[in-house]
Order: sequence, then structure tokens, then C-alpha cells
Amino acid sequence: MAAKKSKDQQARDRKGKASEASGKAEATSTAVDAGHDADTGGKRAPKHMRADAKRSDGRKPKRKHKTVKVIVAVIAVVAMILASGMGIYGLFVGAEDAANQNWKRTGKVAATVMGDNIMEDTITSQIMSTRGDKSDADWAQYLVDNDETPSGLRSDAINSYKSDIILRHAMIDKGLSYTLQQSDFDRWWDAEGSTYEQYGIDKDAAKNYYASSIRQWLLEQKVVPKESITDKDVLAYLNKNADKYNGARKSSHILFALDDSGKTSNKKKAESVLKKIKDGDVTFEDAASKYSTDSASASDKGNVGWDCDSSFVDAYEKALKELDKGEITDTVVKSTYGYHIIKCTGVLKWSGKLHDIGIVPKDIVDNVRKTLQSERFQKWYDNYESDANVKINDMPHGLPYDVSLVGVTKSKNANANGSSSVNVTSVDENGDVVSSDGDNGTSGSTDNTEKATGNASAKSGDGKAESSTNAE
Repeated sequence: MAAKKSKDQQARDRKGKASEASGKAEATSTAVDAGHDADTGGKRAPKHMRADAKRSDGRKPKRKHKTVKVIVAVIAVVAMILASGMGIYGLFVGAEDAANQNWKRTGKVAATVMGDNIMEDTITSQIMSTRGDKSDADWAQYLVDNDETPSGLRSDAINSYKSDIILRHAMIDKGLSYTLQQSDFDRWWDAEGSTYEQYGIDKDAAKNYYASSIRQWLLEQKVVPKESITDKDVLAYLNKNADKYNGARKSSHILFALDDSGKTSNKKKAESVLKKIKDGDVTFEDAASKYSTDSASASDKGNVGWDCDSSFVDAYEKALKELDKGEITDTVVKSTYGYHIIKCTGVLKWSGKLHDIGIVPKDIVDNVRKTLQSERFQKWYDNYESDANVKINDMPHGLPYDVSLVGVTKSKNANANGSSSVNVTSVDENGDVVSSDGDNGTSGSTDNTEKATGNASAKSGDGKAESSTNAE
């Protein structure tokens, strides 16, 4: 019997097959996770582009679905690719340089992944697209201000290409292919395009986000079908993480944002609306739709979901913990975003060990299933990646972006949390690509799960859960 070929040998044997499969897609690239270090295995986005950076409207981008390392790409690399106007897949093996570049090409290979070469000039081209015409001093200052180094940018770029190559080979191994449907993409762009345009990403370039999200989702569903996550698995997870889920609360809010100067001129308006609600002149839900400056939640009667699926600012979280289902704060709650009127719309409690999944709200169950599915897929991918033959070569001397940072200190106006960000693209359970909206003025940090809706009620008792949500 013939000896079993290594994964790298198999990869080389089917290079033509891989090229054919990649040609079926109208767009090729990597997906973006906005630089969440916990999921990237060390692949960092520049700080000025990470997801904890505030948007101009005072809202932070928030992840709606856990994205695993397999499709994590450094946002800087995506921005560089877009700026250069070059697609990704053709750069793996050839380095088609853009015209009018005035730096010296090395012709060297930066890395080899499963038989595919990532050219050093490809990496340099992308990084130089970000450097632009900055002088050495200005470029060094830019790197220091954003907690970056030349070698770090190179590693990030190589890792993003490496992940994309491995993803494509994994899809081929699983018998998967994807053809981007222009009509589907057009509909998505009509709904989400403005988010990307504000960061200089045009419609053609955004296909990279869209296509890679679909590819990752297809592979995840193949490797870990959602049906494989059992009720027993969900209950085990909830019991293991009881400190997070036992006592969880669902809430809605009405936000009266601070004005542009950061003043509190909306406090009186917030107090006036709260009085109307307490007096019965208007329902909380109608007031949220009419008065809230958080447009995303206002369209859903103020709903911001469960606190176990999000991380709220301290003032909001503290006020919410004092409420039972149906209760509204007696006073307006001040946070860094403005003034909130908060209503608790659901509480999940249990004593002893949780046994009955039927009494847990559907949106919590759904989010736990997604988390477990993603964790299992990550484990599978880690094993797949470990079998891949990857060689990363040392960084050559004299690269045009490799400037000395000795003696360079951060500018006084450098923002430690960054200055801009790109929202995350993910795929929902139906295979539709979605983009996360910005934060609703309640979040103190981001989390991995996607807000869903559901209704549940239960009796309390030993070993039983007690939960309730409003059917709003």
C-alpha cells in the first residue's frame, strides 16, 4: 500500500485544482476581526484601527459573532491591499507590483505556506501603500503613535496571507467551493456600504470582506454542524459559566446623548421623559422609539439584549442589577455616553445545577451554541494548521519601511485607544453576511455573541431556572 502523503504534498499535488476553485469567486481576500487579540493568536491590528476605538458618533463597534483565527486578517493589511488596488490571491505566488513604485525590489520569498510562496515584495508593496509619501521621521512617528514596529507589520501581513491560504486549502479538502453572487453582494452593500465607505473602502474592495465571511461560515458549518451542539453541551456550558449567566438580565434603554461639547444639556429632557413614563402618559417602548438617540436600539423599542452577551459600562450595569423584570430606573442614569432610562425586560436565575434547557431564553441558548460551535471549529483548525508546512523567512535588511524607532516617543495627541475602526463582518445562521453596528451607548467592551430575541418563562426551584423576557 502506498505511503500516506503529507498535507503539504497533497497541497502541491492539487495546486491546479486550488487555482480553479479560487477562480470561481469574483472576489478573493481575507476577513477582518478588527484586531481582537484574544481570537487572533497574536495577529494584531494596529491600535488606531482596533474595535475598541470610538467612532465619531460616540459609539464603539461591537462584534456580533465570534470570528476564529482561521479568517482573522490584520485590518492594516486589508487597508493596504485596498490602497494598492491589487487582489490577494494573485499575490501569493507572483508579486505583481503596482506601477510607479520607487523602492528596490528584493525578489525574495517572505514565507511559504503549503507550497504557495508569499513574496517579500508583495508584503512591502502593501506596507508602503500605508506609508505613502511619509518621510522616515513621519513614518517612525506614525508607527510609535500606533504601537507598531516594522517587523510587527511584516508579521501581521504574512500571517493574514497565511491564514487565507490555509483557509482555501481547508475548503478544498472538505470539498467546498464558493462563487460570489453579485446580486447578493449588491443587496448587502446597499444596506452596509456606508459603514465601509467612511473608512475609504469602496464597493469593489468590500467584496473581500463579504466573500471571506461566506467562506469561513461554509467551512465552519461543514466541520462543526450546528446540529452537533447538543442541549447537554449547552447546559454544561451554562453550569460551567454560572457566574456569568446566573442572574443575567435583559434590558432596554432610552439614551439621551451628550451634545457635541460633552455637556449635559439633555439631562432635563431625559428627566421629563422619565416622568411621562412614570405618570403613564407614554409607554417606555413608545418613548424609546421617539426620543432615544441610540437609533439602533430605538428601532427595537430600546432593546439592547442580555448583559451576559454584552459588556455594559459600569454605571449602566450597576443600575440594571438593581432592577427586576418590568422595573424602570427611578432616576436617569448618567454614563460617559449621556443619560439613560433603563428598563429590565428579563431575568435568568437558577439554584443548584441547571438541568432543563427549556427554561433558558432562546437568545441565550442560541448564543451559547454559536460559541461552542466556534470553539470546536477553532480546535479543528488549530490541528489543521499545525499539519500545514509553513516556513517564514527572516526579515531582509534595508526594506523601505524598516526605519529606526530609537528615540521616538509618542506624540502628545496620540490616542491610546486609537482613532478609527472597521466594523466586523460575520455570517448569521442562515448564511447571510451581516456587519456589526456600532455600540449603543451602553457597552464598556466588546464580546463574542450576537444579539438575538426570544421569549421564555419558567418556574423557580432547586435545580431549576427562573427566567422571563418581555414579548416586545
